[in-house]
Parts: sequence; C-alpha cells; structure tokens
Amino acid sequence: MDALDEIAAARGHVSNLWRALAEDEPFLRAAFRLYESAIRVPGGLPPRDRELLCLATSVANRCAYCAAHHRRHLRREGFSDDQLARLERGEALADPRDEALRGLANALAAPAAAPVASHRLALRSFGLDDLAFQQAVQVCAAYALFNRLALALETPLEPGFLQPPGA
Repeated sequence: MDALDEIAAARGHVSNLWRALAEDEPFLRAAFRLYESAIRVPGGLPPRDRELLCLATSVANRCAYCAAHHRRHLRREGFSDDQLARLERGEALADPRDEALRGLANALAAPAAAPVASHRLALRSFGLDDLAFQQAVQVCAAYALFNRLALALETPLEPGFLQPPGA
C-alpha cells in the first residue's frame, strides 16, 4: 500500500499537503507519522488544546493553508466565530488558559524562539503537567514544519474550507 492510501485509510481523505509531499514517499511517511504523533496521540494534552496550538502557530507563521484546516478542526472542538476571529487577529483570548496556549505558540513561532519558562509556569497554573507541556511544544514545533512545507510548496487550499472570520 502506498503512503497516500495509508493516509486515506487513517484519515478518510488525503489533503493537498500530503499530496504535495508524495513526490518523496519516505519523507511523506515520516511527516505523517510526525503529524499523527504530535496531533492525534491520545492522552496528555486535550485535542482542543492541540488544535488551538496548530491554529495559533499557523497564524503566527502566516500559513493560510494550515490555518484553514485547523480553523475547521477548532470550530468542531467548540470555538466560536468570535474566538476564531480574535485568535486570528492576534487579540487576547477571553479564556486565560487559551491565551496562555496562544502565547506559547507565538513565543515558539518567533524568528528566534523566545524563552518559554514563563509560559511553562502560566500553563502549569492551568493544570498542564510536564507531559502536556512537552506535547504543547511538540505540536508547535511540528506545525512550524508543516507551515513551512505548505508555504514553500505553495499548497492550494481544498474547496469548502472556512475562510477567516470576517473575510
């Protein structure tokens, strides 16, 4: 079974980013394993938080392709249009825990990743243990890679994705 068939079996569809990476099947397989281990692994950081980190990282990196995908996922996790709009405009989020997660994503997406000790302390105050914090960092790092790939390969967005709130 080729890698795209495996992705289709695992996800029910194949996004354009995976198709764009299909030229190099060993890399595609490795990238998909990274995606699955950072985003879809059970335990630790809740799925909603992972999606918030994916969207915040994608917004910070100006990756419209990845932002569109995770905007949809985050809406499924209960984010409202207002919350999405605030996140995408870089405004403070009403929920302090969400804002702490967004702050971590922004710090890690900075051109020279900012120190994160204060973010670790803030997230601990919201109940994130060491495993959840490590997973949060891993999600941001993985998404920085996926953002760069989508941008560099000029990956077109699939029809039917949510546009940014207010667009």
